[in-house]
Amino acid sequence: MRQKILVRVLLAALVVLTATSCASRTSQDPLEDFSVELLQKYRGKVVVLNFWYIACPYCRLEMPSIEAVYRDYRDKGVVVLAVNPAPNESDAEVREFAGQMNLTFTLLRDPQFLSVNTYKVNGWPTTFFLDRQGTARYRYPGAMDRDALVERIQSLLQ
Repeated sequence: MRQKILVRVLLAALVVLTATSCASRTSQDPLEDFSVELLQKYRGKVVVLNFWYIACPYCRLEMPSIEAVYRDYRDKGVVVLAVNPAPNESDAEVREFAGQMNLTFTLLRDPQFLSVNTYKVNGWPTTFFLDRQGTARYRYPGAMDRDALVERIQSLLQ
């Protein structure tokens, strides 16, 4: 019950992100607006929801693992949404970082901390795993390695 409420609150917060997020994604632009229409395409998928920022050394450390696992599992119905809430990190800096790290998953901006407050994120990085019905099943505070990511994703794909 609590998880369903949490997911509903997240959905509401992410819809609000439309007003504060970055320009639409292009082939060279890893940032994407979040909207109700975009959210609908994640229904039926396993979602890895990662909260991070560029200046966080642990966030930087886990990004290659997240990217590698995403590439391995995206064709199996796994989506990665990486939310950057840092108000002092510009869209251009996020794009540059994504290019340097060769990130291909969806990056979202939330400089007003709407989703961070909703999920009560108080450490960086923090990752949530949502099942195909949109229910948060796991919360992982701290940097994740490949094995930890794979273990949680595989349990949600079964």
